[in-house]
Amino acid sequence: MPRPPGAVGRQSKTREPTHVASVGKRAVAPGDLLPSSTVNILTHAVDLHAELPSGAPSGAYNLPVDAELKACQINLLSAARPHMRAFHMSWLALFTSFLATFAPAALLPVLRDSLDLTNSDIGNAGIASVCGAIMSRILIGSFTDTMGPRYGAAIAMLGTAPFVFCMGLIHNAAGFIAMRMLVGIGLSMFVVNQYWMTNMFTTKLVGTANALSAGWGNCGGGATLLLTPLLYEAFARLTTEGEAWRITMILPGAAQIVAGVAVLMASDDLPDGEQPAISRDWCRFRRSTALQSWRAALLNYRTYVLAIAYAMCFGVELTVHNIVSLYLYSDFGLSLTTAGVLGEWI
Repeated sequence: MPRPPGAVGRQSKTREPTHVASVGKRAVAPGDLLPSSTVNILTHAVDLHAELPSGAPSGAYNLPVDAELKACQINLLSAARPHMRAFHMSWLALFTSFLATFAPAALLPVLRDSLDLTNSDIGNAGIASVCGAIMSRILIGSFTDTMGPRYGAAIAMLGTAPFVFCMGLIHNAAGFIAMRMLVGIGLSMFVVNQYWMTNMFTTKLVGTANALSAGWGNCGGGATLLLTPLLYEAFARLTTEGEAWRITMILPGAAQIVAGVAVLMASDDLPDGEQPAISRDWCRFRRSTALQSWRAALLNYRTYVLAIAYAMCFGVELTVHNIVSLYLYSDFGLSLTTAGVLGEWI
């Protein structure tokens, strides 16, 4: 009896998988390290996208991989596709999102005088920035599940770059608060970062990959407190103070555009190609809808335990980065540059 199109049957013993990865000197076919019940599904899905996009990785990898083609090693000195290229693209994109989000905070003493901001305006802008980051992270997760981390990173970078540029065009407190919230959306790149590392590295290594990529990306928050005042003072020597801070805001936006384009053009969603095409091939094997996944997460007490723990660490980081330069400048009489240097280490 002929098999219906798209059905998955028992794999023939003589059939060879399309992609064969190598672990050391031993050939490993899809399914070697997986339960027997998933062998047919994995092999069938791999066969469906044998022709990978131009420039995508082939069956030969720079790092040893497991049966799911996830890397079993991390080589920080390599930028080879797909695994280490994704690693470096991911942390660099997250780094630039922190640069853009906290660049205004690094120049708060200047912006306060230029825009006539009150303490209430500054506090509301910080809250708006955090709200933008939180809400966007909820949405970017579902988007990345469907479209893949490359498009998720592009949305986070290229979608918020125009708002970074607009930061240099504002003239009142309302514009400042609105732009802080919209620029804060870029911090959703953290979700993409963690998702991407999970796609690329084996379970015994993904914790290290997540820690390194997210940690290096978070360094952008400290780097912007250090670099932004230096850039502002350099531009202030060439023009007026009111124009210098507006010019300074252009640079983080430009960095986001470069990062977004690089992610789209020179990296991969998964070890074997682009996620949208693969997702279409795998849709018949999904056991739950997006709504069911959300329900399962919301009814799991672990979700709330982790949320509270994360709020007490990253939430504090966001709050401190938003006000530390202004605090050191106003309460201790430090220069803008010195306040930024000290703020980087707090």
